[in-house]
Amino acid sequence: MSIAIVPLIAPHAWHVYFGKISAAWALVFLVPFALGFGPQVAFATFVHAMLEEYVSFIILLTALFTVAGGICLHGDLHGSPRLNTGLLALGTVLASIMGTTGAAMLLIRQLLRANEYCRHVVHRVVFFIFLVANAGGSLSPLGDPPLFLGFLNGVSFF
Repeated sequence: MSIAIVPLIAPHAWHVYFGKISAAWALVFLVPFALGFGPQVAFATFVHAMLEEYVSFIILLTALFTVAGGICLHGDLHGSPRLNTGLLALGTVLASIMGTTGAAMLLIRQLLRANEYCRHVVHRVVFFIFLVANAGGSLSPLGDPPLFLGFLNGVSFF
């Protein structure tokens, strides 16, 4: 809730104290966890989350951003309803093949570039987030990282 509300209520404080707020939320979880399960288990869980999940996710995002940053569509791309619908449909399908993060990073620049001269662009980006970055990956376990992790741990997708 703080990620959604505090930037709206106190934007300056959020930008100045973002790291401290994040650390406070981490401590809100870690301290009771350490009291309940012991400091060794809490520390091991923290190290696991940082090294095996967070760092690998940041590396994945960096790689996707680097690769997708070099892909640029050239041509007569104007933000027409047909082009925007096509980009949204293509992104939704690609999200199930290459993952939501990869498809979103691949196509967001193209959508923004095609609509750079349009006055009202926000709703296009919101629909892009809904379809490509969220719903698109639900068509296969490879499309969405949480589904893929569950699939690897034996959760039946079908």
